[in-house]
Amino acid sequence: MRLRTFLLPLLLVLSVRCAFPQSGDQCQHQFVVVSVSLERMGHLSTSQQASVKLRVIGQCFDSSDAHEMSQRVLEAYQNFGYLRAMVTDPAIKVMDDTRYPKPISLTFDVEEGQQFMVADVIWHWKGTAGFGDEQLWQLTSVRAGDLFDTSKVRETIDGLTRLYSSQGYREVAIVSQVKVLSPHKVQVDFSVKNER
Repeated sequence: MRLRTFLLPLLLVLSVRCAFPQSGDQCQHQFVVVSVSLERMGHLSTSQQASVKLRVIGQCFDSSDAHEMSQRVLEAYQNFGYLRAMVTDPAIKVMDDTRYPKPISLTFDVEEGQQFMVADVIWHWKGTAGFGDEQLWQLTSVRAGDLFDTSKVRETIDGLTRLYSSQGYREVAIVSQVKVLSPHKVQVDFSVKNER
């Protein structure tokens, strides 16, 4: 028990120290993000806000790449069902001009829009199905009734692509299309094209 009590804080300290570039680390960019603010946060819970901020905290980038930070924030909102969220490029505030990379604070203006639920998931095949419906549904993390989450769509595509490849399919293309059915509902269509 004493060892666990000692190791947990040590692991946490090591994890936190590694998140921020030190003088000998590989960050060769102009900025490192040390603080994030979200304007007009809307309906996100405290833990969801933290999740959004953690996508950007500790990231190194140059001023010409600020849009990439906005994309990270946008993806986080889309993972919480805000398919049509809009995120502006961040306002950048340098915290210490004498350090390199310069520690900065980013402020994002976010308009959430409507939150969407998955109404239906539909599969389309070109080629052979290759697997039974039950096996495919076991590997599909997008479900009717769930909040729409872009990361689950990517996870499903990646997992099924690996499954097909592991079974000897030399060419597999799985793409998704999201159709808005109503102000709060979407349908996710997966199209699978495969060839042995």
